Amino acid sequence: MNFTSSQPTTSLQVIPALQVREEKLKAAMTEDLYVTDEVYRLVAKGKAFREAYGEAKEAFFKRKAQQAVAAHGRRSQWSSALDLTEKMAWQALETNIIIANSAISACEKGEEWSRAMALLAETSTTWRLRRDVISINGAISAVPTCHWPKALHLLLRLQQEQQQADAISYNSAIKVCESWLVALQTFNAMEVPATAMSYGVMANVFEKASCWALAVHLLASMVNSLLEMNVIVYNSVMSVCSKAEQWQQVLDLLTALKCRSLEADTISQNLMISVERRWQRVLDLLQDMDQQQMQLSLFTSRAAITACQSRWQWSLQLLEDLARRKMRGNVMVYSAAIGACEEGRQWQQALDLLDDLSDSADLVACNACLSALARSGQWQKAGELLRSMKTRDVYSFNSAISACEDREEWRMALGLLQRMRREKIQGNIITYNTVISALEKGAEWQKALAFLSLAMEQSMQATIITYSATISACEKAGKWREALHVLRETTKSSLQSVVAQTAAMRACSQVSIWKVTLQLLAELGAGNFMSYDAAILACDIGVASIDWSMVQRGILHSHVISCHVVVMMCFAG
Repeated sequence: MNFTSSQPTTSLQVIPALQVREEKLKAAMTEDLYVTDEVYRLVAKGKAFREAYGEAKEAFFKRKAQQAVAAHGRRSQWSSALDLTEKMAWQALETNIIIANSAISACEKGEEWSRAMALLAETSTTWRLRRDVISINGAISAVPTCHWPKALHLLLRLQQEQQQADAISYNSAIKVCESWLVALQTFNAMEVPATAMSYGVMANVFEKASCWALAVHLLASMVNSLLEMNVIVYNSVMSVCSKAEQWQQVLDLLTALKCRSLEADTISQNLMISVERRWQRVLDLLQDMDQQQMQLSLFTSRAAITACQSRWQWSLQLLEDLARRKMRGNVMVYSAAIGACEEGRQWQQALDLLDDLSDSADLVACNACLSALARSGQWQKAGELLRSMKTRDVYSFNSAISACEDREEWRMALGLLQRMRREKIQGNIITYNTVISALEKGAEWQKALAFLSLAMEQSMQATIITYSATISACEKAGKWREALHVLRETTKSSLQSVVAQTAAMRACSQVSIWKVTLQLLAELGAGNFMSYDAAILACDIGVASIDWSMVQRGILHSHVISCHVVVMMCFAG
């Protein structure tokens, strides 16, 4: 006998087949058990077996369809949910409100609000179903913010259809309100007790609208309502306070969070770091987050790097740690690190970080690097960077000019100012202060006076720095009359300072105009060592010429005079 050879079935091929068969048997048994139980129940109520069996089978199919629609809804598969609902109607299977609600929920999760509205209408028109609060809640949740009046209309329809709105109804409507005022009015109009979720939703509305004071008041109201507090509401309120830079409020809320024995979550920990200014404490908090395997946000990373700016090495270490956390720093994080390099006068590190950003470097990052170069007096590097920048603003030029100031490169500073004008970038008083300071270091008193006049002509609000730098420029050139003239302007502007008057006194002391110098010292009142130096120098070592009544009146302390007398007598021989 000839047997046809065939490939033997291996155990690996049998196992999947057995699994499939087992699943089918389970499904069949589930159907049989459900149908059998339902038949017994209906027969016990007096129905004929055939009728009971038909109803039981339909109930089973309806139940399976219900579960399928709900499953599609959970997975946001709104299209599949609608197809299944339409197929049921085509097969003449009765659609109940649970299936309709599941389909509406699927549309809501799939952000298909118009289809959700259409389904809501069909429940009463096509399927002749009485919509319940779940139906309308699903439709309200589907409404996007740009159509928020529709959500309020649906909320009113609940009353018209004699349905009792619940907290979910109000929460869903509040959530989509574009106006925080309308949201607050809806919250206050709630006809059911507000839940913790209601307060959380309202806090989110205030956060989006940057209404930190209202958010804090809302939290206090929640405390008074005796509802169980949760960390989510605290986080929302702390977040809006943080964005408004209300750091003390955030610290107070963090303290309250701990007092209520609420465990800080990832958001809370991030906020703690954001408001902390002590670098040691920031490092401790970061270590705590690592131990608890909490995710650090880029916003918090930037705050941590900024807090450690006085320790630039730590700032750079935190930037490197982002890679360990499988994160990539954005331009704001890098800008904070560049700022730390500025504090530590690490201009080369700042340039390296800017290079790391490459094409993603924006104006903020470039300006931060320019500031770092200016802080270290790297005027040539600052000029190169300024020329390479695609866009520049007044802060860019101010930093570049400041770099020239420290190196007495006043010609370069003037060149940058001319370039600003060519690029039609309007300078501010800081621009003029920096240029005048550069001219002061170069003893270019005439140009300094000219720029002071120009600032006045452009209606800029001169500061004490403007006047002091100009007076100092005159002092270095021995132009005491011009220095006194500028000093009178400070008196008119109520901007007198020890620095400005001392500079004027030094200008007078160079030509031994001791009476004017002493008069300025008398007007100054409590001076400093530099002002006393200028006064004694003006007296040409004639310390006795100083009006000793000033010592008696407490204007000039005797121990200061004594010190200078000894020094000057030593010089006199």
